Amino acid sequence: MRITPDDVTWLLRAGHGVFSVAEARLRGITRSRLVRLERSGLLVRLARGVYAAAADHAAADPWTAFGLRSRAFTLACGPRAFAAGWSAAAVHGLPAIRPPPAQPLAYLMDGAGSAVNSRYGSVRVAALPPDQCVYVDGCRVTSLPRTVVDLARWGPRADALVVADAALASGVTSGDLQAMLDLQAGWRGSRDAA
Repeated sequence: MRITPDDVTWLLRAGHGVFSVAEARLRGITRSRLVRLERSGLLVRLARGVYAAAADHAAADPWTAFGLRSRAFTLACGPRAFAAGWSAAAVHGLPAIRPPPAQPLAYLMDGAGSAVNSRYGSVRVAALPPDQCVYVDGCRVTSLPRTVVDLARWGPRADALVVADAALASGVTSGDLQAMLDLQAGWRGSRDAA
């Protein structure tokens, strides 16, 4: 059984399970070495230029694996991208009552690019004021209030209630959620979210 080299293990720990080719290069790890580690079954590519430990990804439950893919996709999308929707919920560690979606979702700040779908995930351009953007274990992600209200606008009520309840239990207030609802008044699904 092959063991992941220490320098690669360090990158995986530092990135909470994922790392980019650019980060590896800064530590003296070449792209060709990463390809060899992938071919040997030690690494798996989860997004363009982003890797995870193959064994960790394979052994993860569906939501944990989706969280890793969401982290990887957000990292691959660049510094103005933020995990959003169910990807944000997974990174925040919020519970869900159904299986994760097939693909991660990331938001790009207005003016930072355009919407695109790829084999690794979907990117949407969105209004993202700084107070709606946070970091969770190094991953750029929409804030809890933004995540909850976005999911309430798009999804089934039961799913939204589970996420909202968990967010409230973690310290988000009903006032935080109401303020986000007020900001999104008139957006598609905002009445359903309210």
